[in-house]
Amino acid sequence: MRPFKCERFGAAALATLVLTACQPPSQPTQPETVVEAPAPAPVIDYNGITIGWSHDEVLAAFGPPPKVLEMPMPGGETTAIAVTPSINTRDYPGWIYAMTGAVTTLHFKDNAVERIVCIAERGAAASCPSIMGVAIGDDEQRIAAALGPPPLPGALPDERAALWYEAKGVALYLTDSRVDGIAVFRPTPAPQ
Repeated sequence: MRPFKCERFGAAALATLVLTACQPPSQPTQPETVVEAPAPAPVIDYNGITIGWSHDEVLAAFGPPPKVLEMPMPGGETTAIAVTPSINTRDYPGWIYAMTGAVTTLHFKDNAVERIVCIAERGAAASCPSIMGVAIGDDEQRIAAALGPPPLPGALPDERAALWYEAKGVALYLTDSRVDGIAVFRPTPAPQ
């Protein structure tokens, strides 16, 4: 029997030979069951803000809010109060930012932006970004063409009309039958 000589093979060839020779005999393999993870929630950005942002992310992007919303009163009305040094903004469910031609309110739940509402000042049509083909100033006919009939019409405490498209994650606020506000939130799947 002749001894095996390493010098005939380079070190890499020897390692490959040893590894190949030392592998257990191949066994028939069973097909793997692949379990797919649920799709992540879509990222919803509106007016420079992302649904799900924490207080810290909002503060980093926009700084402290000049006003906050108090907890809703019976009937749904809320009061905006100016922020003073004694106010901890994280204790309030809504932060209000005045942006060019509009007021944007961020509604928080469990330290995360849950809803973004942009209300245009009168005559400031381009103040809130359009969403899904609907813009500030559009009438109900244009809304229906872009989004279909609203499944949840309603009214706000200040008597503006509200059209809720929960499955699309959009609500539209109307004054004199024209859009003057847009709310964006995570879509709610339609019941089956």
